[in-house]
Amino acid sequence: MSPRTPDLGIRIYKAGHTTALLASRTWEESPNRTMSWLNQRSRWIKGYMQTWLVHMRHPLRLLRELKLKGYGLSGYGLRYFFLPLLNPLLWLISSGGSSPRRAGISAIFPGFIYYTALFLLIVGNFFFVYTAAPGACTGGG
Repeated sequence: MSPRTPDLGIRIYKAGHTTALLASRTWEESPNRTMSWLNQRSRWIKGYMQTWLVHMRHPLRLLRELKLKGYGLSGYGLRYFFLPLLNPLLWLISSGGSSPRRAGISAIFPGFIYYTALFLLIVGNFFFVYTAAPGACTGGG
């Protein structure tokens, strides 16, 4: 997926069309070194951010064009920018042990919220990897 994909998707949606996925393979190679992988992800995140900034120049006009249903598309790039920044912080907070008291965060997060957030963090990361795995295994992506 190139950084232009969200931009194209938003423009297609604005024009009143829909998109679909084709069952196909790409024979491009995935990065096999950490720095190559980080550079690729950085380029993608920059592309998502640029797309978000371009489309959010006029947020009310975008809302009018996409309607409420499609307006969520506009946050696509923003999510890809903030999630990699937020994820290490959440892992750091949750690595303080199984008890929020040991982590020193019980004043910020009551027990129920802490354990719920920890569960969602683990399950969310699992599904993030799980949904990306088929593309990596079939050569797509």
